[in-house]
Amino acid sequence: MKSVLIFALLGVVTAFAPRRLDYRTRRGAQGLYMGGAHGEASTRAGKEKTIAVVKEKLEGSLLIFSIKGDGITVGQINELRASLPEGTTCSVVKNTLMRSAVSEVEKFNAVDDLLSSSNLWFFCDEENMKETMKVVETWIQGTGKKDTHGVRGGAMEGKFLDAKAVEAASKMPTKKELIQRIAVNIKGVPQRLAKRVNAVPTKVARAVKLATVDEQEGAEGAAE
Repeated sequence: MKSVLIFALLGVVTAFAPRRLDYRTRRGAQGLYMGGAHGEASTRAGKEKTIAVVKEKLEGSLLIFSIKGDGITVGQINELRASLPEGTTCSVVKNTLMRSAVSEVEKFNAVDDLLSSSNLWFFCDEENMKETMKVVETWIQGTGKKDTHGVRGGAMEGKFLDAKAVEAASKMPTKKELIQRIAVNIKGVPQRLAKRVNAVPTKVARAVKLATVDEQEGAEGAAE
C-alpha cells in the first residue's frame, strides 16, 4: 500500500515539474536558418538541397551582401523580408553550405572572408539593388542595430566588396536606367543639330555682309 502511494505521489510531482526546453527549439525561435544542425537540413540530402537552392539564388543575383546573422528574432526577420523588393531574398545560410554554393558560382566566390561567423545574406538582382539597400538601412535604424548589424561586406562580378563598396555598388544605375539616359541623349541630338544647322545661314550671312562692307570700303578708298 505504501509503495502504491509513493508511486502515485511521484507521478503527481513529475506532472507538475517544469520541463526542460529543447535547445534546438529555443535556437530556432531566434531566427530562420537555412542549413541548421537539425531536421531534414542536417542530412546529406537536405544539405545538397540547400546548396542547390542557394546556388539558384546566386545565379539570379548581380549583388550579394550580408549583415550579422545572430541576435535577430523571427519577427524582425519576417518584417525585413516583407519590406524587401520582389527581386531580393534574404536567408541565414550555414557557412559550410554557403562556401559550397559560391564555389560553383564564380562571380561570388570572393566571400570567404565573411564565412567565419553567422550571416544573414541578401541576394539582389540588377533592378532592385538600390531599393534593397534602402530597406536594409531603414530596418537597421528601426531595430536599433546600427552598431551591431551594419553591412559586413559582399561580392559582385568575382570581386569582394567591403561595406562602402557594397553601398556604392547598390547605387549604380541599372541597365534600364542607362538605356533611358541614352534615349534622352539621343532624343536631344536632333534638337541640338537643328539649332546648329539653323545657325549656319546666319553665320554665312554675317560673313557675306562683312565681306561686302570690306569690298565697298576698299572701292571707296581706291576712288579717292
